[in-house]
Amino acid sequence: MTLIQKLAWVYAILFVLVTAIGYVPAFNDENGYLFGLFSLQFYDDLLHIASGIWAGIAAWLSYRASVSYFKIFGVLYGMDGVA
Repeated sequence: MTLIQKLAWVYAILFVLVTAIGYVPAFNDENGYLFGLFSLQFYDDLLHIASGIWAGIAAWLSYRASVSYFKIFGVLYGMDGVA
């Protein structure tokens, strides 16, 4: 297993954890903001869980699939951050 595949596994775990943390009341404030900063909706959860599943599948499949995952989602999340 290559370093890129290991990193894809890390991303898969982190995205699933981020989604799960959103449902723990201790991490949400009275307005429903995660850590008091992020307003997450159902479609955000779907995007995060899909990103995590895709990362896990890419890591499991091959080095090339993992590289493609990071290229695609790097651009998408980069554009999201700029917007």
